[in-house]
Amino acid sequence: MHLFARGALISGARITEKVLAFLIIIFASRQLGSEGIGEFFYYFSLASLFIPLMDLGFEKLLLQKWWEHTKQERMHYLGKLLLIKLFTGCLALVAITITDMAVQGDNANSYAAIAAFLAIYITTVGDLIRQPAHAESIIIVDMTVPIISRLLTLVLYLAFTSNIHNGYELLYVYAIANIVGTVISCWGLRGYRPRWDKGTTFKQLIAIGKAGIPFSMTHLFVMISLYIDTIFLGHFSTMSEVGDYNAAYKLILALTTLGGGVCYTLFPLLTNKSEGERGGHVFSLTLKFFTIAFGTCSIGGIILGPWIIEMVYGDEFKKSATVFQVLCVLILIASLTNLVGQSLEALGKQKTVMMINLKSAGFNILANLIVIPWMGMIGAAITTITTELIVLVIQIANTRGNDTYGITFSQIKRPVLFLFAIAALYSTLPYIGEQTAGATGIRWMKYCSSLSAGVMLFVVLFVPFRKYWLSADKVESNNENSDGK
Repeated sequence: MHLFARGALISGARITEKVLAFLIIIFASRQLGSEGIGEFFYYFSLASLFIPLMDLGFEKLLLQKWWEHTKQERMHYLGKLLLIKLFTGCLALVAITITDMAVQGDNANSYAAIAAFLAIYITTVGDLIRQPAHAESIIIVDMTVPIISRLLTLVLYLAFTSNIHNGYELLYVYAIANIVGTVISCWGLRGYRPRWDKGTTFKQLIAIGKAGIPFSMTHLFVMISLYIDTIFLGHFSTMSEVGDYNAAYKLILALTTLGGGVCYTLFPLLTNKSEGERGGHVFSLTLKFFTIAFGTCSIGGIILGPWIIEMVYGDEFKKSATVFQVLCVLILIASLTNLVGQSLEALGKQKTVMMINLKSAGFNILANLIVIPWMGMIGAAITTITTELIVLVIQIANTRGNDTYGITFSQIKRPVLFLFAIAALYSTLPYIGEQTAGATGIRWMKYCSSLSAGVMLFVVLFVPFRKYWLSADKVESNNENSDGK
């Protein structure tokens, strides 16, 4: 199956999962209110901070080493990874509980911390045991398991709604569903059942752990950038503001998941040195498409932000609208950061990526400590965008001089022109929505008509001229030709 076809299928599956997750969040928000859902988001973010400790970058480590080992060696290696993961999971649970006590003080809830740990940790186990199938380009497991898990979560939530009174109780529902998903994920081990070598020494396990640290540290700094603002809001503000902020933030993260599916599929190709020329072409094409697609989403979100929040969450979350508009810039920046970061890691520059994210995480923590007590959730949004932009700029600087994954302005010149054109067209969307709602007398028509018009304008501008928007600029083409001489 073609790379982009696989990426599209996985992205579609992830979007379906996010849609189901949002249905749960919407129902829970209306039942529990901003404070209750804020509690859910706080503990979810707290546990997510320790995902790097739970997995130590084992997924990427397994993929990176996959083609260097025989089948028997792969099974033994996977067994060692699962053994280490059991130990790191115990460490993560202790760390989550202690951190909650430090942040919440007397309001700390050990039951909530355990619920959050189970929901997240079980998911990471399933992700790891699906990697053999992923390495062999078998995508059916990656496509179906997340959907099944979230669909089961939704069914369980609707079945036990009357018994759920707190945000953290919702996490137990997630944990139960994720256990089922992990069991189904075992299908991905078909032909690669993990084996434990009795001759394995503690020194060997430590060596594997050390090899995964660069991946893990990079992931840790990303998690800090994504979730530390929620932890600080929980400390300096109220759970209601945590709920309002995350209502907007989770919408943004759902949109960036689109690109995550493509990058997830792209990584094995980038790591395969024999596919260098093809990998470079696919990377360049993906860069241009990401700029166009996610840039358009950012522009549309900024223009229609208040309507989108009102449509999704209702009037109770009006405070989320401004935060959502500010965070929409993140849709484009985060997608590009994900793509460029994947290319750097595929080139074996894990330590470079780790140092970039270390510096950005330090900035993010310091900036949030200064800004959140002063500006609240708006300050958290500005800090998040600034941090991600710093990461992207430094990542691009580190690709300079690389013939395969180097980035120049000529590569994105035409996509940037596209964004200026679509921004001019999208400025008419609020007018279209208001006129349609006024003519029909139906409030919901302003949402439907403006969003439908936005999709149609994108299709009209992009599809007929896609070869122009995605083709190489003359300067870029000349450089490639001169390199080939």
